Amino acid sequence: MDCLSTRGCSNLIEIIAKVPKSLLQPSSNPDEIDLSFAENWTIRHEVLDIIKGSIESHFQAQHLDWPKGLWGHPEVLDALAGLFNNYFDPYRPIEAQHVVIAPGAAACLDAILYNICDAGDGVLIPCPYWNGYDNFFRAHSGVVPVSVVLPGFEDSLSSALIAALERTLRSSTRPIKALVLSNPHNPLGRCYSRDVLEQCFKFCQQHQLHLISDEVFALSVYGPHDLPNLPPFVSALSVDPDLLGCDKTKIHVVWSTSKDLAASGIRLGCTVTHNTQLRNALALMGPANVSTISSISTKTLLAPENLTTLLRLSSERLAAAYASLVSFFESAGIVYYVCNSTTFVLAKLAPLAETWEDESNAVLQYRQAGVLLASGRSYHMDENHKGWMRICFAVDQARLATAIGRIGKVYGSLSNATTQGRQ
Repeated sequence: MDCLSTRGCSNLIEIIAKVPKSLLQPSSNPDEIDLSFAENWTIRHEVLDIIKGSIESHFQAQHLDWPKGLWGHPEVLDALAGLFNNYFDPYRPIEAQHVVIAPGAAACLDAILYNICDAGDGVLIPCPYWNGYDNFFRAHSGVVPVSVVLPGFEDSLSSALIAALERTLRSSTRPIKALVLSNPHNPLGRCYSRDVLEQCFKFCQQHQLHLISDEVFALSVYGPHDLPNLPPFVSALSVDPDLLGCDKTKIHVVWSTSKDLAASGIRLGCTVTHNTQLRNALALMGPANVSTISSISTKTLLAPENLTTLLRLSSERLAAAYASLVSFFESAGIVYYVCNSTTFVLAKLAPLAETWEDESNAVLQYRQAGVLLASGRSYHMDENHKGWMRICFAVDQARLATAIGRIGKVYGSLSNATTQGRQ
């Protein structure tokens, strides 16, 4: 590794080793069903048709020019502002001048951290959390995720979070610059209540921290049949910082087309901020890397005549897929965590696991049976939650049914009939 910088060597040692094998070695087996990635196939074909039509109708010679707009194409910024005003219930209207684009939500998060943190600084993230943060925060910006450990899933979404944040901040050996929330939560599949969000705002204000709300699943919300009183989605944009005595220039929201619009490959995300200096700094890192084709596609997807239908279909189909999966869990006696949003659910599919190795071996058995699942340990589960896995259900109905059959067979071999039911 003599040809690499110290940073490059560190990335190879600390990050590449943690990249999921399904990314490093994509399966060529068409019979294998991947439920480990949070893709949304429920509206994929409708989205594909819209994008194809948009490119055929609107892509012209001038679109081969360098992308227009320092912060993003003006028409895309207007469309994104409209999205937030119509669906995120902002406490004040969002304007194009509050938005800046980047090639995906991960790029948005990286750009924010690069500009508010120095290498080696930390950001607080409540556990469990999406394992992608570990890689994306470190690779370029050199920012360290600082785990906020809580004893139970419910604690991560309740007022108990604030005390845990205080403890973790006090004990940190590195400077802490921000709190990162995933809302709706990945991997818990639920939303933060307005009350807890407001408490997080006040915590950040008290300690002069930025609050970054990753809201990529904001519009992937459905009503579960098994626990109807879960908090609905409340965006950080809808919380008025002035009423709480908080600094609005330290509140930032990230969204992308990847999850809600089933278009991860488009690679278009955005940051909403009332911090002009930060927005200008972000503009130096992201918009020029967004393809004009991505901008045209996004603008068309966000058109009201398309967006309304896509979101309705997505919600209906996510609810149906979720119901199919948890109905199987109920019949098989599998413990699961009730959700009302995102494209996945947590379930204890290694019911007798006592060690992380037990969990890892169970994940391998499911893969050998033709189903890829994400281990709970990779999402920073605490020691009391061994055996949990994240299952993505937003796939074709027939493939989901096949996957459920395979999961049932492996689960039966892993357990002595458990009747614990849902949590």
